[in-house]
Amino acid sequence: MKKLCTLVGCICLSFVLLFISCSKNNDSEQQDQGQEQKDDNDHGSVEQDKLPVNLSFGVLVSQTKVTDNSFENGDRVGVYMAYDELQNSGNNIDNQLFSLNSGAWKTDQEFFWKDNTTSANFYAYCPYGSPAYVSEYEFALQADQSSMALYKSSDFLWGRSMSVQPSKDLISINMSHILSTFIVVLKPGEGFTAEEFAAASKSVTFCSLKNIARVDLATGNVTAAGELVQITPYNTGEQFRAIVVPQETSTLYPLLIVRVSGVDFSLSQNIVFQTKTQHTLTVQVDKTLAGISLTIDGWKTDPNDYTGIAK
Repeated sequence: MKKLCTLVGCICLSFVLLFISCSKNNDSEQQDQGQEQKDDNDHGSVEQDKLPVNLSFGVLVSQTKVTDNSFENGDRVGVYMAYDELQNSGNNIDNQLFSLNSGAWKTDQEFFWKDNTTSANFYAYCPYGSPAYVSEYEFALQADQSSMALYKSSDFLWGRSMSVQPSKDLISINMSHILSTFIVVLKPGEGFTAEEFAAASKSVTFCSLKNIARVDLATGNVTAAGELVQITPYNTGEQFRAIVVPQETSTLYPLLIVRVSGVDFSLSQNIVFQTKTQHTLTVQVDKTLAGISLTIDGWKTDPNDYTGIAK
């Protein structure tokens, strides 16, 4: 009988110890779950506290782009966001693509300010590319700009917004056409009626121009690079126009080849093509006893920017 009591006591003690152990395990699991839930809530709170970066882009109007005061559907802009000096990589935003679709700028990634107090600098350029070096990004203009599409593809826009304070508000980066436009107008001179001149075959070639723009994406400064090439301008019916890299031409080489009624004329001229500027050269065509001659009427330039925002 004594042995039976001892056995029953051992069994009861085992059940008590097992119950205590299970209770402790359950308490530990509940504490772990509670801590995980707290951590998740804290993480969500941090995400909610972050300010998203919201961007839009406008155009400062000059005279290079056919549609001067607005972007067009499908335009693609590259964006950098830097808290210090702009670097080739390692910025807060590195060459992120923004595309204009159905009137809205869209990107495939959301970006946040690193905190609520530190200002940042934004840099944007168009058309989108793959800059290896932000201080000397090389953009090649089309040598053949004879169509509207080829002409427009040679346009380059750049802009920046500096020391921007963190905010949920939309940040608008105004962009400028930083290249030059070269326009040649042919007009009838002595011996031509307006009808005769309109019926005459006419073409213009721009000569001895470098067509590579080396752009500093931090400052917007442009220098010309590459070999001298011929550029075929876009004939609007009233003028011949092409986008060119800002540069100075030399009288050692022809600037223009003008063909009228099958006769070629070569013209040399020294000119400094300036950034954000339209340069217009009017050439008068005279009919003489010996055939046709050309005279240069002169230059017209428009160095002004006219501000406009794309909406």
